[in-house]
Amino acid sequence: MDSIKLEINGIGVEVPNGTSILKAAEQVGVKVPRLCYHEDLSPWGACGLCVVKIEGSPKMMRACATPCAPGMKITTHDTELYNVRRTVLQLILSTHPNDCLRCARNGNCELQTLSEEFGIREFDFPKRLRDMPIDNSTPSIEVNPQKCVQCGRCVAVCQQMQGVWALEFLGRGDETRIAPAADV
Repeated sequence: MDSIKLEINGIGVEVPNGTSILKAAEQVGVKVPRLCYHEDLSPWGACGLCVVKIEGSPKMMRACATPCAPGMKITTHDTELYNVRRTVLQLILSTHPNDCLRCARNGNCELQTLSEEFGIREFDFPKRLRDMPIDNSTPSIEVNPQKCVQCGRCVAVCQQMQGVWALEFLGRGDETRIAPAADV
């Protein structure tokens, strides 16, 4: 496999062709925030936290789903990126309950860790909790729409790793939810 050279935050790096910007950044010791990315799953950029700037591109790109190209000059951290990520994180938190102290994941939660890293204690957006019941219609999966951040990992594990398509996204916009396939 051919390798390509690029720059991340002014640091030269050589990576195999097809490497994502996220993996290339890790190679030079740069941590790019992310919530939906998982090493064993195909990236799809659902959360939007891993956005980076590529010199010459008019828009920010999602580092997990964007492959490196020869000569790229990438910026992973600056004030604008920080503010965009903080806003995205606040929007995710606006649909999430404030019950961390009672949550089983307290202290071991990626959302909580990111909130701390971005210093989020108050929100710029009104709370929009989902008024949907916990779905325990299947014997093996329970979906709590209140706590779901719609990262898509559970859907990807079912579809990509297990090949069972047990979960899928249903609805659009604010009505999007994860549910058993075909909502049965």
